[in-house]
Amino acid sequence: METTLKPSTLILIALTLVGCIPSGLHTATLCVPADYPTIQAGIDAAVDGDTVLVADGTFTSEANQNITMRSKLLTVQSENG
Repeated sequence: METTLKPSTLILIALTLVGCIPSGLHTATLCVPADYPTIQAGIDAAVDGDTVLVADGTFTSEANQNITMRSKLLTVQSENG
């Protein structure tokens, strides 16, 4: 006996399977200074898609000046605005 599926059922199955495929993208939140001592150290350790979360405070050391994103696609965000 042959089973035929409706087109809508096939689409639902296809979308479910696509959702199960790992995207290969990993995202992480890197915390400064809890995980990394400086904002630049957090950026250097981050990969595309990550967030560097900077704790409250003033970061005045020389290591926190002239920060560069190094052409990475990431977010640098203040912990509390």
